[in-house]
Amino acid sequence: MTHRLAVLISGTGSNLQAILDAIDAGELPARVSLVLSNKAGAAGLARAERAGVPAQAIDHRGFPDRASFDQAMIERIVQRLKRVANVAEIHHPTGFSLRLALDHHLEQE
Repeated sequence: MTHRLAVLISGTGSNLQAILDAIDAGELPARVSLVLSNKAGAAGLARAERAGVPAQAIDHRGFPDRASFDQAMIERIVQRLKRVANVAEIHHPTGFSLRLALDHHLEQE
């Protein structure tokens, strides 16, 4: 089974590259289907685009609170993937709640 991954980045995307390398080497039965960042200038967005992976930035400063931002991220991921097998590279203090929200959302489908 090949899993579709959404990868969240906040910087250069070095963990994204490790995931892409593992996929290319046949070590990870997956494909990265979406890369999201909370920083428009994150170098990892360009890294994703060079790899042919759709990449977008969602500026967290445009939301009234963390929960609203997390919800926007969840909606973007679910919209793109329809189902999410995994989320990697969560770099914010409330990242665990984002993962739980995704798991909960998928269980409700």
